[in-house]
Amino acid sequence: MEYRNKKVLVIGLARSGMAAIKLLNKLGAQITLSERKEPTKEELKALYDSKVSSSVQITAMDLSGIETYGSGFVIRKGFVATTWSLFLKFLSNANHIYINDAKGNTYNIDGIVAANTSYDIVILKLSEEALDNVTFEKTNTLKTDDNLFIINSKINSTFRINYGRFVSLENGKLKNLFPLTEADNGAAIFNSKGNVVAFATSDILSSELSYANSTDYLIDLQKILLNQSYDEINPEYEDDGIIMKADIQKDEWDENIPI
Repeated sequence: MEYRNKKVLVIGLARSGMAAIKLLNKLGAQITLSERKEPTKEELKALYDSKVSSSVQITAMDLSGIETYGSGFVIRKGFVATTWSLFLKFLSNANHIYINDAKGNTYNIDGIVAANTSYDIVILKLSEEALDNVTFEKTNTLKTDDNLFIINSKINSTFRINYGRFVSLENGKLKNLFPLTEADNGAAIFNSKGNVVAFATSDILSSELSYANSTDYLIDLQKILLNQSYDEINPEYEDDGIIMKADIQKDEWDENIPI
């Protein structure tokens, strides 16, 4: 690859960072340095304590009792968002799907109230109006090397907070230095202020690099959901019981987003 006169960002000034700087300088690159600020234990605890009630684990159990896991977040009390691809996989392979929170509470799923396969998102109505909704912030407020956070459970374990950092925004996708696993699929990604800017997907590039989908387009949907009561928002079913579509119409959310 030709680096001469190319702009290159080097994150961190440890041994590997200094080695990269020396090499890139020889190759004629235009180098920008960024020294990462690690969050303190106090910052991590404060963010965890304030946002754990908005984060959930999604568990799917097959006929043999084998469980698989994913993540989700609360867009409105009683309504959880996760990735469509994850939920479709669970629908295809699982006998029972349910939601767990950090307190050990379990919630059944009433059905789908909104879905968009292009953005890989689905909104699920829970069996009761519970948990606390997230707040959103536009992704264009992020700067390279900003810390990002995920709060979730790994394979039915205790909920924990993990962090990575933002690299770039490309066509509505955030590229992040974040070590993610399959269990992170669907988890909210918080900025340092505790606002959600994206959600994790299965699009993992390497052990350290991953993509996440922006949540900008969920801001209007959240307003619609918050303006209706829990009982007014109901999933619809076909005669065979398969969840088909939502009662929230396309023009109520965004004409560019099919539901």
